[in-house]
Amino acid sequence: MIGFLAAFAALLGIAAIALAALLRKRSRQLDYLHVKLNAILENGTNERLLMFDSGNRVGRLLSDLNRLLDHAHRAGARYTNQEIEIRRMLSNISHDLKTPLTVVLGYSEILLHDRSLAEREREAMTANIHEKAQEVLRLVHSFFDLAKLEAGDTEIVLTRVNASELCRLKLLSFLRHVCKPWDKAGVVYAGRRPVCHG
Repeated sequence: MIGFLAAFAALLGIAAIALAALLRKRSRQLDYLHVKLNAILENGTNERLLMFDSGNRVGRLLSDLNRLLDHAHRAGARYTNQEIEIRRMLSNISHDLKTPLTVVLGYSEILLHDRSLAEREREAMTANIHEKAQEVLRLVHSFFDLAKLEAGDTEIVLTRVNASELCRLKLLSFLRHVCKPWDKAGVVYAGRRPVCHG
């Protein structure tokens, strides 16, 4: 019986030593994970957690942590891309607003300082100022519409548009400024197609 108890005590001692070694190993692994995760978070690197002989549960934890790191990296990349897009959009909006505002400023300065303008010229410039002010207002509304779309506050409604008609109208708006007066530039508005000769 004493032999049996001695053997049992020896087995129990060996099990305790093995368990203590396993706990020390797990403790070292968790310390490594803690240090490595802090380094990844502080440095903002795109590293992954790797550990040899990690066991089943620690391996699953590593896999989940790596998936979480991947998700955080993708979210950071999306955020960076959105910042770049916002800067680009603001630059475009700034340019789009600056052009008509420059025209408005130019016409208004001429109206203020050139007293020799005929009444007809003043009316034409006033009409151009009004038109450009409306263009600025349309751009501002478009900007806010885009912001609502980006935020998901507005639903996109798809409709058919006549692309050739849109192009025709846009071309006519440019031709009016480029080919003034129409008849001297040889513009022929034949039905639905404007043609600028010369």
